[in-house]
Order: sequence, then C-alpha cells, then structure tokens
Amino acid sequence: MAHTVRGGVSFKNAAHGLTDNGNTGALALSRDSTYANGGTGFDVDVSGGKAVLTADLSVADARAAALGSATVSSGNSWDLGGTRNASSVLSTDPAPLTGAGAADGSPPPAPSFLVPRNGAGIGAGL
Repeated sequence: MAHTVRGGVSFKNAAHGLTDNGNTGALALSRDSTYANGGTGFDVDVSGGKAVLTADLSVADARAAALGSATVSSGNSWDLGGTRNASSVLSTDPAPLTGAGAADGSPPPAPSFLVPRNGAGIGAGL
C-alpha cells in the first residue's frame, strides 16, 4: 500500500524512526526529521519496495538511513554529507511539542526543534 509522509518527526524510539515496516508499496517521504533513534532513522530497505526520500533529516540516530535498491534519495542529510548530531541543530528539546495543538490538528509550534544550525532546507521545520 502506498504512503506519503511530509513533515513527520520521529525521535527516541528503541528501534527505527520512520520505516517501511515490510511494506512493498510506494513510499514518499519528504521534509521529515528523525532524532536519537536506537536503530535507523529512515529504514526503507524492504526487498521489492520503492521509496522516494527528499529533504529528510537524520540527527544522532544509530544509523541515518537504510535504503533499498529501488530507493531514490536526494537532498537528504546523508546525501549532503557532514555530521548531524545535537550540536548541528538549534534544539533537540521536544518539550514545546507537548503543548496543545492547533484546532486544525497541527502540532504546537516548535520553531527550533531539529532545525539545522547551518540553515539547510531539510527536515520537518515545525
């Protein structure tokens, strides 16, 4: 089954952040952020799966990304090179996300959470 995730955030999970979970359907992940996951930040390597990842950010995950042979990856933190750790973003404090969300269902604003310190246009940008 096909899925699209835009602007998602996944952090401090015991295993993976965002994963295909064995789904061979087409996946489109764009402008998502993962942080401090015990496994892989972006795990899209199922055999026969097809995924497109664009402008995603992995910060301090055990492994940034596991990509399958049919995965298209462009403009993501692992494509751009460099180190992505807590000091490479403005904040790793998720506290602002624990407040009440907006009436339209969007999360509370967290303008510094996982925002690249260098201004790169990648990640969720909450």
